[in-house]
Amino acid sequence: MLDAFKTSPSNAVIGQVLRAPFDFTTKDWRVRNFYDASAVVAYARWSQPEGQPHRDASDALAELSDPEVLAVPADLRHSNPDIAASAWDQYRRHFIHSLHRAFAAGVDWLRALRAMSLVYSDPMDGHPRINQYIESAMTDRALVVHPLLHADVLIFKLDTSFASGSKLYSKDSRSADWERTTSRLPGEDVITCATRVTEAFVKKVSDPEINTITVWNTSIYAYQIHERFVACLFDDPSGPPERGPDTAQRFIFFWNKMQQQIAQGQLDSSALNIIEIALSELEPHESSRIQFYTDVDDDTSQEGAPSDSRRRYTTTGRGARSRRAEKRLSLAAPPPQ
Repeated sequence: MLDAFKTSPSNAVIGQVLRAPFDFTTKDWRVRNFYDASAVVAYARWSQPEGQPHRDASDALAELSDPEVLAVPADLRHSNPDIAASAWDQYRRHFIHSLHRAFAAGVDWLRALRAMSLVYSDPMDGHPRINQYIESAMTDRALVVHPLLHADVLIFKLDTSFASGSKLYSKDSRSADWERTTSRLPGEDVITCATRVTEAFVKKVSDPEINTITVWNTSIYAYQIHERFVACLFDDPSGPPERGPDTAQRFIFFWNKMQQQIAQGQLDSSALNIIEIALSELEPHESSRIQFYTDVDDDTSQEGAPSDSRRRYTTTGRGARSRRAEKRLSLAAPPPQ
């Protein structure tokens, strides 16, 4: 098939796209999002000029020229590569979703490109870089007759462009999640955090024999996941200051206990599964420590203000600061056995 694209300016990129894995999540960069056999067949069914048009075709096409739907965030035009790349990481999902809708409805690809150019060529609210890639795509006669592959090439080029110069997004797409998994996210419970760390590592390894169940059979893999999970637990910027070190110490204690039991033949390596540890040990532990984390400002209460039992994680006041200091000292000791 590559011979058919020798005249395409994107010939080298086409080869990379065809070798790239298919991603159903829209999260990974530099992958295929559209071009697979079933999608090509479905598109062919609805894109024939002489056939019955899909009932969603007109709305899907209109969406691609709607500046409200494809509104360009200000950070996407930022000169800092990391800021622009982070904005693209979120924006590309909406972009890909709109294209998925268009292809499912059999929208003519050239009309879709022209519609998107209306949005991105706007001098105030558009994006000159994206528009340049779209206008260049419209002149690629060898590739424009293969819409789904052409769309993947377009996204692949934009991924590469926004990754350039970024420390967080310049990595291979299979390892990008692992590189960015460095802390506990706002609103994330400990089970979700453990799952995210484990799945990011499995994706990085990219071995069909390795999944979230079998990864614990390889000691070096288990150790790397353990180290990253500990780092994420400690780096808990949105939680109360006591929660991060408290949960991390609890996890370290149980991990070491599991390792001892494995060495004695009492358990197998699957006991090191951090998702299961988070489910059976860490989540109940955090739930039981809610009152410990609750921190009402002493100074406010002393001034006669009513105490609100719903206030948690308060970080201001001399009384609160002194209590937090005492709690941090207590956390330095290993958890009770």
